[in-house]
Amino acid sequence: MSKLARTTAVSALALVVAFSGASAQGATFRLGHVFDATHPFHVAALEATEQFEACTDGEHRFEVYPASQLGSDAQMQEQLLIGGLDAQLAGFIFAANSYPPLAVSAAPFVFRDRDHAMRYMDSELFREAWTGWEEATGQHILSSAFFGFFHVTSNRPLETPEDMAGLRVRVPNMPIYMAFPEAVGAAPTPIALHEVYLALQQGVAEGSVNGLSMTYANRFYEVQEYVNLTGHMVDYTLFIVSDMALQQLDEAGQQCLDEAAALWGQRGSQLLYGLEEGLREELEGSGELTFVEVDREAFAEIAVEAQAAFAEMQGASPEALQAILDL
Repeated sequence: MSKLARTTAVSALALVVAFSGASAQGATFRLGHVFDATHPFHVAALEATEQFEACTDGEHRFEVYPASQLGSDAQMQEQLLIGGLDAQLAGFIFAANSYPPLAVSAAPFVFRDRDHAMRYMDSELFREAWTGWEEATGQHILSSAFFGFFHVTSNRPLETPEDMAGLRVRVPNMPIYMAFPEAVGAAPTPIALHEVYLALQQGVAEGSVNGLSMTYANRFYEVQEYVNLTGHMVDYTLFIVSDMALQQLDEAGQQCLDEAAALWGQRGSQLLYGLEEGLREELEGSGELTFVEVDREAFAEIAVEAQAAFAEMQGASPEALQAILDL
Protein backbone atom coordinates (compact mmCIF):
# COMPACT_ATOMS: atom_id res chain seq x y z
CA MET A 1 0.00 0.00 0.00
CA SER A 2 1.35 3.43 -0.92
CA LYS A 3 1.94 6.13 1.66
CA LEU A 4 -0.93 8.14 0.14
CA ALA A 5 -3.26 5.14 0.31
CA ARG A 6 -2.32 4.43 3.92
CA THR A 7 -2.86 8.08 4.85
CA THR A 8 -6.24 8.09 3.13
CA ALA A 9 -7.29 4.86 4.84
CA VAL A 10 -6.24 6.12 8.26
CA SER A 11 -8.09 9.41 7.70
CA ALA A 12 -11.23 7.56 6.62
CA LEU A 13 -11.03 5.31 9.67
CA ALA A 14 -10.59 8.34 11.91
CA LEU A 15 -13.70 9.91 10.39
CA VAL A 16 -15.71 6.72 10.94
CA VAL A 17 -14.56 6.49 14.56
CA ALA A 18 -15.28 10.19 15.13
CA PHE A 19 -18.74 9.90 13.55
CA SER A 20 -19.54 6.74 15.50
CA GLY A 21 -18.46 8.38 18.73
CA ALA A 22 -20.62 11.43 18.01
CA SER A 23 -23.68 9.37 17.15
CA ALA A 24 -23.27 7.30 20.31
CA GLN A 25 -23.23 10.36 22.52
CA GLY A 26 -26.40 11.26 24.33
CA ALA A 27 -28.47 14.19 23.13
CA THR A 28 -30.05 16.97 25.16
CA PHE A 29 -33.15 18.31 23.45
CA ARG A 30 -34.87 21.64 24.10
CA LEU A 31 -38.65 21.64 24.51
CA GLY A 32 -40.38 25.01 24.63
CA HIS A 33 -43.92 26.19 25.30
CA VAL A 34 -45.89 29.27 26.39
CA PHE A 35 -47.63 27.79 29.43
CA ASP A 36 -46.95 28.91 32.98
CA ALA A 37 -44.88 26.57 35.15
CA THR A 38 -48.01 25.70 37.15
CA HIS A 39 -50.05 24.78 34.07
CA PRO A 40 -51.07 21.11 33.65
CA PHE A 41 -49.27 20.89 30.31
CA HIS A 42 -45.96 21.90 31.88
CA VAL A 43 -46.45 19.51 34.79
CA ALA A 44 -47.23 16.72 32.32
CA ALA A 45 -44.21 17.70 30.21
CA LEU A 46 -41.91 17.26 33.21
CA GLU A 47 -43.39 13.82 33.86
CA ALA A 48 -43.05 12.83 30.20
CA THR A 49 -39.48 14.01 29.84
CA GLU A 50 -38.52 12.23 33.05
CA GLN A 51 -39.97 9.04 31.59
CA PHE A 52 -38.07 9.59 28.34
CA GLU A 53 -34.75 9.96 30.16
CA ALA A 54 -35.42 6.83 32.20
CA CYS A 55 -36.48 4.88 29.11
CA THR A 56 -33.20 5.74 27.36
CA ASP A 57 -31.21 4.83 30.51
CA GLY A 58 -30.14 8.42 30.87
CA GLU A 59 -28.55 8.59 27.44
CA HIS A 60 -30.95 11.27 26.18
CA ARG A 61 -32.83 13.99 28.00
CA PHE A 62 -35.01 17.07 27.56
CA GLU A 63 -34.69 20.54 29.01
CA VAL A 64 -38.15 22.13 29.28
CA TYR A 65 -38.58 25.88 28.90
CA PRO A 66 -42.02 27.16 30.03
CA ALA A 67 -43.68 30.57 29.96
CA SER A 68 -42.46 31.76 26.54
CA GLN A 69 -38.79 31.69 27.60
CA LEU A 70 -37.86 30.71 24.03
CA GLY A 71 -40.35 33.07 22.39
CA SER A 72 -44.01 33.18 21.46
CA ASP A 73 -45.89 30.23 19.99
CA ALA A 74 -45.31 31.58 16.50
CA GLN A 75 -41.62 32.31 17.12
CA MET A 76 -40.98 28.83 18.52
CA GLN A 77 -42.84 27.30 15.59
CA GLU A 78 -40.52 29.13 13.22
CA GLN A 79 -37.45 28.01 15.20
CA LEU A 80 -38.61 24.41 15.11
CA LEU A 81 -39.19 24.46 11.37
CA ILE A 82 -35.68 25.77 10.67
CA GLY A 83 -33.93 23.51 13.17
CA GLY A 84 -33.36 26.03 15.96
CA LEU A 85 -35.63 24.21 18.42
CA ASP A 86 -36.00 20.48 19.00
CA ALA A 87 -39.56 20.21 20.27
CA GLN A 88 -42.57 22.35 21.12
CA LEU A 89 -45.91 22.09 22.82
CA ALA A 90 -47.83 24.08 20.23
CA GLY A 91 -51.44 25.06 19.92
CA PHE A 92 -52.77 23.38 16.82
CA ILE A 93 -54.09 26.72 15.64
CA PHE A 94 -50.58 28.19 15.62
CA ALA A 95 -49.26 25.04 13.95
CA ALA A 96 -51.88 25.58 11.24
CA ASN A 97 -49.85 28.55 9.99
CA SER A 98 -47.84 25.94 8.11
CA TYR A 99 -50.88 23.90 7.00
CA PRO A 100 -54.19 25.79 7.38
CA PRO A 101 -56.57 22.79 7.03
CA LEU A 102 -55.20 21.46 10.34
CA ALA A 103 -57.32 24.03 12.19
CA VAL A 104 -60.66 23.62 10.43
CA SER A 105 -62.17 22.33 13.69
CA ALA A 106 -61.47 25.72 15.32
CA ALA A 107 -64.44 27.21 13.47
CA PRO A 108 -66.97 28.77 15.89
CA PHE A 109 -69.36 26.37 17.64
CA VAL A 110 -68.23 23.23 15.79
CA PHE A 111 -68.36 21.14 18.95
CA ARG A 112 -71.53 20.52 20.93
CA ASP A 113 -69.77 19.49 24.14
CA ARG A 114 -66.56 18.06 25.57
CA ASP A 115 -67.38 14.47 24.54
CA HIS A 116 -67.77 15.62 20.93
CA ALA A 117 -64.42 17.44 21.09
CA MET A 118 -62.66 14.42 22.60
CA ARG A 119 -64.09 12.11 19.93
CA TYR A 120 -62.56 14.34 17.30
CA MET A 121 -59.18 14.39 19.04
CA ASP A 122 -59.10 10.59 18.99
CA SER A 123 -60.49 10.24 15.46
CA GLU A 124 -58.94 9.36 12.13
CA LEU A 125 -60.15 12.75 10.88
CA PHE A 126 -57.71 14.49 13.21
CA ARG A 127 -54.93 12.04 12.30
CA GLU A 128 -55.48 12.80 8.63
CA ALA A 129 -55.04 16.50 9.41
CA TRP A 130 -51.81 15.65 11.27
CA THR A 131 -50.53 13.79 8.24
CA GLY A 132 -51.20 16.76 6.01
CA TRP A 133 -49.26 19.01 8.40
CA GLU A 134 -46.33 16.61 8.57
CA GLU A 135 -46.15 16.33 4.79
CA ALA A 136 -46.24 20.13 4.49
CA THR A 137 -43.54 20.79 7.10
CA GLY A 138 -41.32 17.71 7.23
CA GLN A 139 -41.67 17.74 11.05
CA HIS A 140 -43.54 15.34 13.33
CA ILE A 141 -46.63 15.46 15.58
CA LEU A 142 -46.32 12.76 18.23
CA SER A 143 -49.44 13.34 20.34
CA SER A 144 -52.14 15.82 21.30
CA ALA A 145 -53.83 17.06 24.46
CA PHE A 146 -57.23 18.65 24.99
CA PHE A 147 -56.71 22.33 25.75
CA GLY A 148 -60.38 23.00 26.41
CA PHE A 149 -63.14 25.37 25.38
CA PHE A 150 -62.60 29.09 24.94
CA HIS A 151 -64.82 31.55 26.77
CA VAL A 152 -64.96 35.35 26.90
CA THR A 153 -63.96 37.15 30.10
CA SER A 154 -65.16 40.71 30.67
CA ASN A 155 -66.11 43.32 33.24
CA ARG A 156 -69.81 43.12 32.44
CA PRO A 157 -72.04 40.13 31.68
CA LEU A 158 -72.37 39.10 28.02
CA GLU A 159 -75.50 36.97 27.81
CA THR A 160 -76.43 37.51 24.15
CA PRO A 161 -74.60 38.33 20.90
CA GLU A 162 -75.93 41.88 21.14
CA ASP A 163 -74.06 42.34 24.43
CA MET A 164 -70.76 41.86 22.61
CA ALA A 165 -71.33 44.53 19.96
CA GLY A 166 -68.28 46.80 19.80
CA LEU A 167 -66.53 45.09 22.73
CA ARG A 168 -62.72 45.23 22.46
CA VAL A 169 -61.88 41.55 22.93
CA ARG A 170 -58.28 40.45 23.20
CA VAL A 171 -57.38 37.58 20.90
CA PRO A 172 -54.04 36.07 19.81
CA ASN A 173 -52.71 37.72 16.68
CA MET A 174 -54.20 35.26 14.19
CA PRO A 175 -57.26 35.52 11.91
CA ILE A 176 -58.55 32.19 13.24
CA TYR A 177 -59.26 33.70 16.67
CA MET A 178 -61.04 36.67 15.16
CA ALA A 179 -63.80 34.67 13.45
CA PHE A 180 -66.11 34.50 16.47
CA PRO A 181 -65.75 38.10 17.75
CA GLU A 182 -66.25 39.44 14.24
CA ALA A 183 -69.34 37.26 13.71
CA VAL A 184 -71.05 38.79 16.76
CA GLY A 185 -69.98 42.38 16.06
CA ALA A 186 -67.20 42.64 18.65
CA ALA A 187 -63.83 44.28 17.96
CA PRO A 188 -61.09 41.63 18.11
CA THR A 189 -57.88 43.14 19.49
CA PRO A 190 -54.69 41.12 18.88
CA ILE A 191 -52.39 41.14 21.94
CA ALA A 192 -49.55 38.73 22.84
CA LEU A 193 -50.28 36.51 25.84
CA HIS A 194 -47.59 38.02 28.09
CA GLU A 195 -49.09 41.50 27.52
CA VAL A 196 -52.72 40.61 28.19
CA TYR A 197 -52.83 41.26 31.95
CA LEU A 198 -51.59 44.82 31.56
CA ALA A 199 -53.86 45.43 28.56
CA LEU A 200 -56.90 44.37 30.57
CA GLN A 201 -55.78 46.35 33.59
CA GLN A 202 -55.33 49.52 31.54
CA GLY A 203 -58.50 49.06 29.48
CA VAL A 204 -56.71 48.59 26.15
CA ALA A 205 -58.89 45.49 25.92
CA GLU A 206 -62.26 45.15 27.65
CA GLY A 207 -62.44 41.38 27.47
CA SER A 208 -60.34 38.38 26.53
CA VAL A 209 -60.79 35.04 24.80
CA ASN A 210 -59.17 32.25 26.82
CA GLY A 211 -59.49 28.77 28.12
CA LEU A 212 -60.38 28.77 31.81
CA SER A 213 -57.01 27.27 32.76
CA MET A 214 -55.23 30.20 31.11
CA THR A 215 -57.50 32.73 32.84
CA TYR A 216 -56.47 31.14 36.12
CA ALA A 217 -52.76 30.53 35.41
CA ASN A 218 -52.24 34.11 34.19
CA ARG A 219 -54.35 35.62 36.98
CA PHE A 220 -56.68 37.40 34.58
CA TYR A 221 -59.37 37.08 37.27
CA GLU A 222 -57.63 39.96 39.04
CA VAL A 223 -58.53 42.33 36.18
CA GLN A 224 -61.79 40.74 34.94
CA GLU A 225 -65.10 40.15 36.70
CA TYR A 226 -67.04 37.70 34.50
CA VAL A 227 -66.49 34.49 32.60
CA ASN A 228 -69.13 34.31 29.89
CA LEU A 229 -69.47 30.63 29.03
CA THR A 230 -69.60 30.91 25.26
CA GLY A 231 -67.57 27.74 24.69
CA HIS A 232 -67.31 28.99 21.13
CA MET A 233 -64.16 27.15 20.07
CA VAL A 234 -61.93 24.29 21.10
CA ASP A 235 -58.16 24.22 21.03
CA TYR A 236 -55.80 21.28 21.19
CA THR A 237 -52.11 21.33 21.99
CA LEU A 238 -49.65 19.22 20.02
CA PHE A 239 -46.37 17.61 21.02
CA ILE A 240 -44.20 18.42 17.99
CA VAL A 241 -40.63 17.27 17.42
CA SER A 242 -38.32 18.40 14.64
CA ASP A 243 -37.13 15.89 12.08
CA MET A 244 -33.54 16.86 12.89
CA ALA A 245 -34.04 15.93 16.54
CA LEU A 246 -35.79 12.69 15.69
CA GLN A 247 -32.94 11.64 13.44
CA GLN A 248 -30.58 11.77 16.42
CA LEU A 249 -32.40 8.83 17.98
CA ASP A 250 -32.16 5.20 17.04
CA GLU A 251 -35.27 3.05 16.79
CA ALA A 252 -35.33 2.35 20.54
CA GLY A 253 -34.90 6.03 21.35
CA GLN A 254 -37.70 6.99 18.98
CA GLN A 255 -39.95 4.44 20.65
CA CYS A 256 -39.11 5.97 24.04
CA LEU A 257 -40.00 9.41 22.68
CA ASP A 258 -43.29 8.16 21.24
CA GLU A 259 -44.22 6.70 24.63
CA ALA A 260 -43.23 9.89 26.47
CA ALA A 261 -45.27 12.05 24.08
CA ALA A 262 -48.28 9.75 24.51
CA LEU A 263 -47.92 10.05 28.29
CA TRP A 264 -47.83 13.84 27.97
CA GLY A 265 -51.06 13.84 25.93
CA GLN A 266 -52.89 11.61 28.37
CA ARG A 267 -51.64 13.28 31.55
CA GLY A 268 -51.97 16.79 30.14
CA SER A 269 -55.61 16.24 29.17
CA GLN A 270 -56.34 14.52 32.48
CA LEU A 271 -54.70 17.21 34.61
CA LEU A 272 -56.28 20.06 32.67
CA TYR A 273 -59.75 18.55 32.90
CA GLY A 274 -59.29 17.99 36.63
CA LEU A 275 -58.12 21.58 37.08
CA GLU A 276 -61.04 23.09 35.20
CA GLU A 277 -63.50 20.91 37.11
CA GLY A 278 -62.52 22.67 40.32
CA LEU A 279 -61.75 26.14 39.00
CA ARG A 280 -65.30 27.36 38.65
CA GLU A 281 -66.16 26.34 42.20
CA GLU A 282 -62.97 27.91 43.54
CA LEU A 283 -63.22 31.19 41.64
CA GLU A 284 -66.93 31.63 42.27
CA GLY A 285 -66.58 30.64 45.90
CA SER A 286 -63.85 33.20 46.48
CA GLY A 287 -65.81 35.89 44.68
CA GLU A 288 -63.02 36.38 42.15
CA LEU A 289 -65.25 35.73 39.12
CA THR A 290 -68.92 35.42 38.25
CA PHE A 291 -69.80 32.78 35.66
CA VAL A 292 -72.49 33.73 33.15
CA GLU A 293 -74.60 31.10 31.36
CA VAL A 294 -75.00 32.69 27.95
CA ASP A 295 -77.67 32.10 25.31
CA ARG A 296 -75.39 29.69 23.49
CA GLU A 297 -78.03 28.78 20.93
CA ALA A 298 -78.30 32.43 19.84
CA PHE A 299 -74.52 32.70 19.57
CA ALA A 300 -74.26 29.45 17.61
CA GLU A 301 -77.00 30.50 15.19
CA ILE A 302 -75.11 33.66 14.28
CA ALA A 303 -71.89 31.66 13.86
CA VAL A 304 -73.26 29.21 11.25
CA GLU A 305 -72.27 31.37 8.30
CA ALA A 306 -68.90 32.04 9.94
CA GLN A 307 -68.25 28.28 10.03
CA ALA A 308 -68.42 27.94 6.26
CA ALA A 309 -66.35 31.06 5.69
CA PHE A 310 -63.81 29.82 8.20
CA ALA A 311 -63.46 26.43 6.49
CA GLU A 312 -62.92 28.16 3.17
CA MET A 313 -60.31 30.48 4.73
CA GLN A 314 -58.43 27.44 6.04
CA GLY A 315 -58.49 25.71 2.68
CA ALA A 316 -60.72 22.91 3.92
CA SER A 317 -63.70 21.50 2.05
CA PRO A 318 -67.29 21.84 3.30
CA GLU A 319 -67.29 18.04 3.51
CA ALA A 320 -64.35 18.08 5.90
CA LEU A 321 -66.15 20.50 8.19
CA GLN A 322 -69.38 18.51 8.00
CA ALA A 323 -67.57 15.29 8.89
CA ILE A 324 -66.45 16.88 12.17
CA LEU A 325 -69.93 18.25 12.89
CA ASP A 326 -71.38 14.77 12.34
CA LEU A 327 -69.05 12.90 14.70
